[in-house]
Amino acid sequence: MKKFCFPLLLLFATTTLFSQQALTREELLKKSKSQKTTGFILLGAGITTLVIISAGDTEFDAVGPLFVGGTAAVLGSIPLFIAAGRNKKKANKMTGSIGLQQAPTIELAAVRHRSYPALSLKIKI
Repeated sequence: MKKFCFPLLLLFATTTLFSQQALTREELLKKSKSQKTTGFILLGAGITTLVIISAGDTEFDAVGPLFVGGTAAVLGSIPLFIAAGRNKKKANKMTGSIGLQQAPTIELAAVRHRSYPALSLKIKI
């Protein structure tokens, strides 16, 4: 019996480790803002590097690595802007509310509607 219970317990313990975490609206908006800020920093650093190179004040040996680094920074900012927009759109689709719902119950051969508190989360797909 112990040989059967241990693998079963191990299976149940590991399935919760790999589950997906749901982010709240505020967390998604915060993530979007940080991605957008990082994208602007990379874009600004890349454009600044490329402008410095185009001015012609750099040595010939440094032009290659600076060009590659500047171009990589500019191109690296594009996925961050896309991800920030996607997270913001996902956050704007989420709405939540707390309210009273009614459920029909049978009491003394009569149907009555009882109210109970409910929390709802609506995610538009």
